Amino acid sequence: MFKIVLQGLFARKLRLVTTALAVTLGVAFTAGTLVLTDTMSHIFDDLSAGVYKGTDAVVRAKAVFNDSMGGGEQRPLIDASLVPALSHVPGVAAAEGSAFGYTRLIGKDGTPIGNPGNGAPTLGGNWSTVQTLNPFHLVAGHAPQSPDEVVIDKQSAQLGHLAVGDTATVLVTGPPQRVRISGIVAFGTADSPAGASVVLFTTPVAQRLVAAPGKFSSISFVADPGVSQQQLVSNLQRALPPGTEAVTGAAVVKETQDSFQKILSVFSKFFLIFAVVALLVGGFIIMNTFAITVAQRTRENGLLRALGASAPLPPGQGGDRHAGAGEHHAQPQAHRGQRLRADDRGRPGRVHHHLCLLHHGIDQREHRPIVRRGLRDQLRRRHGGRRRPRAGPEAEHAPAGGRGHR
Repeated sequence: MFKIVLQGLFARKLRLVTTALAVTLGVAFTAGTLVLTDTMSHIFDDLSAGVYKGTDAVVRAKAVFNDSMGGGEQRPLIDASLVPALSHVPGVAAAEGSAFGYTRLIGKDGTPIGNPGNGAPTLGGNWSTVQTLNPFHLVAGHAPQSPDEVVIDKQSAQLGHLAVGDTATVLVTGPPQRVRISGIVAFGTADSPAGASVVLFTTPVAQRLVAAPGKFSSISFVADPGVSQQQLVSNLQRALPPGTEAVTGAAVVKETQDSFQKILSVFSKFFLIFAVVALLVGGFIIMNTFAITVAQRTRENGLLRALGASAPLPPGQGGDRHAGAGEHHAQPQAHRGQRLRADDRGRPGRVHHHLCLLHHGIDQREHRPIVRRGLRDQLRRRHGGRRRPRAGPEAEHAPAGGRGHR
């Protein structure tokens, strides 16, 4: 029987392949969406932790409003004069302002590097002179020293076919700037921070091009040994002017990670919708395939039963299933059971005729009179054109050579 099942499956290879494909695509789409979003989440979490790795406290302006389109909290710039003033606060080991904004590097062939609209951001900022606060390290060349010098990330250098000493164009919010590449940097063990393109200027040039002259986006602090982040923030709060705030480095990392998670959740829901649709379509295909298979296998099952195949009966429904039905039904039920078992052995009987009709697509209920007339004609021919004598009390009173009562 197992061989017959395998032959039936191989006889309909296309149906088997399409059903398996529907299940595989639905599961793969769902699993791929979850794996992709989880991988991106870990990448951005590591990026946030790496950028603020050596930062113990951050001073920034208070948020003016929260961008509901995914831009996060919008804050004004702070005055650069706060850096020397806050450097004397107890517990501060080092302080440095940071200015970051939009820039886009042009490759040697004139093609812009990166796609900030549909990909990783393209950033510009100032090169940090405090080693603890600088997440980048040089792999070639030197740090920018003159106003026309910049350092770029290793990935952008490879994509733009740029090297140390080359001249390139940088797009900023104002007119394009012609710069000379003085060095190439890496972000930890990666060529760039999560695929972003980075251009780093000297601090005065960065303030002029990506922020505002004499302004910083925020100020980062390094605590003295033995001073906790919370203690440093408490000391800074006492010296801050109105409109500014101090937060721990851990809090900034958490805020950045949460902001990335909100953006990723939108993509995750978008892809999961398609994954659910794929699973629903796959389930519909499977249900439809089984319905068609059962309808087409009806004739095959009828033919197998006609040839002698039988299915096992459930427990308690064997030969004694009619036991206890009454003595006046004992002989007819036993006779019917014998006829059914005879059919299972492949001999002619009522079930055999019904299965043959089923194999040829004939409704048994509509053609039951035809079967009965066919059986009656066979019995008449077997008894020489006479009706078969009835078995029962009436047969005892029938004449010896008579034909019996109708």
